[in-house]
Amino acid sequence: MSLVTAGACLLAVRPAQSAEKSAALELVWDATVFRTESGAYRLRLQTAFRGESRIREVEGSSCEAVGSATALMLAFLLDPEAAAAQVQEEAPAPAPSVETVPAVAEPPAPLAQPVIPLVAPVSPVATPTPRSAPDAAVERDTSPPSAARSRKLWFAGLATGIDSGALPGTTASVALVLGRNVGPLALEAELLRLWPREQRLRSDPNRGGKFELWALGLDACYQVAWSRLALGPCLGVESGTLYGSGFGVDTPQQGKGLWLDALGMLAGRYRVADWFGARLQAGIAVPFTRPVYVLDNVGTVYQADFMALRAGAGVEAYF
Repeated sequence: MSLVTAGACLLAVRPAQSAEKSAALELVWDATVFRTESGAYRLRLQTAFRGESRIREVEGSSCEAVGSATALMLAFLLDPEAAAAQVQEEAPAPAPSVETVPAVAEPPAPLAQPVIPLVAPVSPVATPTPRSAPDAAVERDTSPPSAARSRKLWFAGLATGIDSGALPGTTASVALVLGRNVGPLALEAELLRLWPREQRLRSDPNRGGKFELWALGLDACYQVAWSRLALGPCLGVESGTLYGSGFGVDTPQQGKGLWLDALGMLAGRYRVADWFGARLQAGIAVPFTRPVYVLDNVGTVYQADFMALRAGAGVEAYF
C-alpha cells in the first residue's frame, strides 16, 4: 500500500483482490496526488511490472474516486480477468420494473395528509465496462512511446572493424566491450587490439618494421531511443602500447611507445531481443603521442598519422 496526501486529503491506495499476487509478480508502484486549479484530484501513478515501466495519471472529483480508479488499474495490470469479474460483481443490479395499476372506478376518500408515492421513477442503470473507473475518473497514459522499457542495465559485446592511421596502412581490429546503461547514457570500457602491420623502407624493401597496438578505452555515449533502435554520439579516451620490431638488419630490436588518444564516435544499437542486440560505430581517434620508430644506421621506419579513422560492427548481450 502507498499513502499520498493532497491538502486535507489523505488517500490510501490498495489494489483490488487480484493484486494480492504483487509480491510474486514483482509489481513496483508509486503514487502522488495533488489538487488541480479546478478543485479536482489528480493522481500520478508510476508502475514497473514484468520489465515494463509506465506512467499514468488519474483525475477524479474526490479522493475516493481517485483511490478506487488507481486500485482498479493495478488490479487490471496484475490479473485482467479477475479484475473484470470483480467489477461485474460489484455493479449495481438493475432496478425492478414498476407495473402500472389501472385507476379505480370511484375516487378514494380524501386524506388529511398528502400521499407520498412508495416507488419513484427509476432510470435504467448501465452496467460499467471492465475498463471504466468510478466517479468519472480518467486514466491517461503519459509514458513516452519510444522509451526503452527493458530493465537490463549491463551489456557485454564483441566487435570487429578496421583502423586506418594508427598503424601502417589499413588494419583489422577486434574489441571486447563491457558497459552499463545509466539513464540516457551508456558507459563503456573496451579492450582493443589492432592486427600487426609491416612498414618497409622505400629505399630498401628488405628492411623495415612490424607494428601492433593494444589499448584500453573508456567512453560515454548519449543514446536517443526509437523503440528497439538507439543512436547517439560517443566521446572517450584510449591508452595503450604501440609495439614495433625491426627486420632486415644485423641486430633486429624491439621497441614500444605510449599510445594515448581522444575518441569521437557515432554509435548505433538495435535490440533484436530482450537479451541480444547488434551495434555499429564509426569515428576518429586523435593521438596525443606519436612515437617515432627507427632502425639503427638506417633511419625512420614509421610514425602514426595525426588522426586515425575507425569503424566497426559487433554483437552484444544484455543482462
